[in-house]
Amino acid sequence: PLVMAAPAIAARLAGLTRYDTAVAISQATFGPGKTLTNEVVIARGDLFPDALVASFLASLYNGPHPILLTPGDQLPPAVMDEIHRLASESRVYIVGDTAAISSTIEAQVRATVPEVLRVGGATRYDTAAAITGMIGEARTFAFVVSGENYPDALAVAPLAFAESIPILLTTRNELHPAARLGIVTAHAANIIVVGGSDAVSDAVLGELHAVTGVESVTRVAGIDRLATAVAVADLAVSRFRFETTHINLARGDAFPDAVAAGPHGGVELAVTLFTEGVHELGAPTKAWLQAYAPMITSIHVLGDATVISDDVVAEAATAAG
Repeated sequence: PLVMAAPAIAARLAGLTRYDTAVAISQATFGPGKTLTNEVVIARGDLFPDALVASFLASLYNGPHPILLTPGDQLPPAVMDEIHRLASESRVYIVGDTAAISSTIEAQVRATVPEVLRVGGATRYDTAAAITGMIGEARTFAFVVSGENYPDALAVAPLAFAESIPILLTTRNELHPAARLGIVTAHAANIIVVGGSDAVSDAVLGELHAVTGVESVTRVAGIDRLATAVAVADLAVSRFRFETTHINLARGDAFPDAVAAGPHGGVELAVTLFTEGVHELGAPTKAWLQAYAPMITSIHVLGDATVISDDVVAEAATAAG
């Protein structure tokens, strides 16, 4: 009966590797019969720092664009094929400097597409500020998140993409100068800090209040990464235009699939929730799915069974069903 039928609402977007999974997510989101795009963003798939802010970049200019992942020194063939499918007549953005994504990869991409634009700085914080500096008009909101870990930035990535809200990175105990510069550059009046005080301290919130042009500073957080993702989901649904009919589920203790989920969720207006790990759904996520069960009709599970087990998928689908 219901328990047996519930997993039917969940479908995987997955490949053999994190790079293949990002391609699968892109193919499910962009192309003929789907959301149209002719540009692609490439981010490092084995290190998280520059990828944290890629979703905002993927919303700019002729957006929306997918985020594809690569190792630092060699572009996987499946990723090259997807670049050729979507951007062979247009532009590819590379996130990070040559220490993050090599000049060899840049040369590979330049052989395939007419234009390649690299956006990066000396540090992850500078890269985030550089991407924010690409916008040409004031933003009502800006997100400030920890640059020292990935979950909070990735939880907010679909919202940053859908609403074109910059993501700026800071250290825990002091507002990073690059984040301050990004806020001023964006003329952002309302700052949303994502994550608890263990991620971004109260002292940083005090500094944010003093930044020129800032009118309000709000913290959105839970007791852990899963609960923070739930708090972000509540914000996206209650204050912005996100829906509760479709949900994306990603690993909360590994970053790659959630990076690619930013544009995917932004296009769908669907939040990203996290699992506790391969074999555990996690209480905050389960409770959120149960609360919105009457509205949820489908779940995309990001990654194969080695990333999120079939038992966890069944538990999530049953909670949502």
